[in-house]
Amino acid sequence: MKLNPSQIKEFYESQESIWPEDDNWHLHTKKEIEKYIASKHNIFIDNPHILNAGSGGNTYGLKYDMHHLDITDKFISKFAKYSVASVENMPFAASSFDIAICVGSVINYCDASICISELSRILKPGGYLLLEFESSWSIDFFNSDAYKESAAVIKTKYFNEEHILWVYSMNYITEILKSCGLQSLQTKRFHILSNFFYKLLKNENSATKFAIADSLFQYIPFLAHRSHNIIMLCRKH
Repeated sequence: MKLNPSQIKEFYESQESIWPEDDNWHLHTKKEIEKYIASKHNIFIDNPHILNAGSGGNTYGLKYDMHHLDITDKFISKFAKYSVASVENMPFAASSFDIAICVGSVINYCDASICISELSRILKPGGYLLLEFESSWSIDFFNSDAYKESAAVIKTKYFNEEHILWVYSMNYITEILKSCGLQSLQTKRFHILSNFFYKLLKNENSATKFAIADSLFQYIPFLAHRSHNIIMLCRKH
């Protein structure tokens, strides 16, 4: 299985929203991303130059001016500053941004090593990266070839359609970050208990009800390490 960038672009251009209102699983994902970014308000001082890489037209609750980048202009042309490009090959000079936001599982549709290298390149020394991805350690992949792999391609459902994407292990992403001069400062996992219930129920909306317990189960390593999503705060040396 291979990811086809043209098909990914065509798929997103056919959607009315990246975060559909009737999809509780992905709405919870968005909520957790927004909460995490809001909790890092201390990095958003002195009017930073922000890149929202793989924006999908979302600001994630931030009121700051930012440059939006996506593979299609459908959701970002409403912003004053935007570029249509892949995160794997961005049209910016080195050390252009103070903060890069790359969430919404953007790197799961790309080569993580190339994406992270590009994100590091466009960040200024001392700049911050907020990165989120779907984990190969997810209990959803238990008994599959992808489970606990450094990098693997899987089939999943999104908007009731079959979707192909990469999943990555935490260790794999951490090693790429290190090789690109980025230090992981903090990590949060979510869709923990909900992920176990999705494995049982095979219904995302029903399983999402159990995500309320994430704040407790994130302290139980066996469960937390099998979360579906991971979000990180990193800093460039």
